[in-house]
Amino acid sequence: MSETPRPETAKQRRARLRWLTLAEIIAILAVAISGIGLWKGWHDDAPKPAIVSESTKSIPLTLRSTTEKDGSAVVLTAIEPVHAVQAVEISFPAALGISPIDQSGEVRLSASTFDDQLHKARQKAGMTKLTNGEERLPLLIVTQYIEGGAPREARAIYDLGYRIRDGGLFSGREIGLGGLSLVSRGGGGPKDALNRRWARQRP
Repeated sequence: MSETPRPETAKQRRARLRWLTLAEIIAILAVAISGIGLWKGWHDDAPKPAIVSESTKSIPLTLRSTTEKDGSAVVLTAIEPVHAVQAVEISFPAALGISPIDQSGEVRLSASTFDDQLHKARQKAGMTKLTNGEERLPLLIVTQYIEGGAPREARAIYDLGYRIRDGGLFSGREIGLGGLSLVSRGGGGPKDALNRRWARQRP
């Protein structure tokens, strides 16, 4: 003979509903945690966009010279390809008595520009008519150039190498130009520094 189930009391019904509600909450939390885990895993594995670092540091301008075959002239250009030379002003030591030379575009310095003045200055300073080896003529060069699309200016003293040779009975003497080397950049009183450097070459 089977027993008749007792009717569910209100207290038992509330307890049953409470446990079902907790189970549902736990299930929802489990799904949410799983979803967060999946999203984090996908986010970590996703390819990251490349970060491009742009350097804004300026590169100091340095000039170099290319000597023409006979040594009668040199062409001045920037060493770094990021520098586009627009114009230059070349100043000589005061002892030569030459006004500054202004050039734009291709900068070409010819020996004939200062040949006679250099010989007179050397003679006045007690230097030999001919050189035993390569000697140096200091120059102050102010360069207008473009870097990264912005106009800039550089002031520097350079030494220009030169030789004076005997040109024979009919030619007299010949001057041949050599390389250009950087001495100093900017600074106060660059023309004074230029003249002092020339004075130090006296015998």
